[in-house]
Amino acid sequence: MAELGIRPGYAGLYDMSPDDLPVIGAMPGVEGLVVSAGSSGHGFKTGPAVGEAVARLVTEGAQPILAPFSPSRFKAA
Repeated sequence: MAELGIRPGYAGLYDMSPDDLPVIGAMPGVEGLVVSAGSSGHGFKTGPAVGEAVARLVTEGAQPILAPFSPSRFKAA
């Protein structure tokens, strides 16, 4: 074991939606559930702004800036 040395690397979950965009907003059909997921590696950078927008979504209602990320975009046609 002492001769094996150190091999650098990392591992972690890389969450993404089917269209590569985050999923942010109220879940259709589940009253009171708001999600913010699927941000892959960008979530850390955008977290403060997304957190503020989600807080406003919950306390004030619809936030147009979040519309492109709505979970409802995956509804079956």
